[in-house]
Amino acid sequence: EQGYLRVLEAAPENYWAKVNLAILKLGQGDAKGARTLLDESAAEHPDRPEAWCNLGLALRELGEHDWALDAYERALAVAPDHPPTLKNIGILWEKYFGEYAKGLSYYDKYLKIVGTDEEVRRWHKAAGRMVGSAQ
Repeated sequence: EQGYLRVLEAAPENYWAKVNLAILKLGQGDAKGARTLLDESAAEHPDRPEAWCNLGLALRELGEHDWALDAYERALAVAPDHPPTLKNIGILWEKYFGEYAKGLSYYDKYLKIVGTDEEVRRWHKAAGRMVGSAQ
């Protein structure tokens, strides 16, 4: 954390230092602090998916699911095949909105890109069962 803070002191516009510090804050349970950094990063670099995707994570942690969806959609608008965003928007649709078919479609896209992710394959299978039982 101190290393990122030193970099940002010298170069406050440093995108990666800001995003990585925000990811660290998310891991420490400081979603509000992460959100502040990611709001800045996304505003300064709206064409970069990492800030938008991680902003979605922070917003999800804060219970602001509609805003998280907006952040993920912005990430996909600039990078339609960004694997972390595809995974996280799938999680949001399936596990937070209960929209299994939508979650499944994002898991499909994610798995086509990354190939192997056993955890997401399990979620994909479970969402597929839920979609099948709803029909």
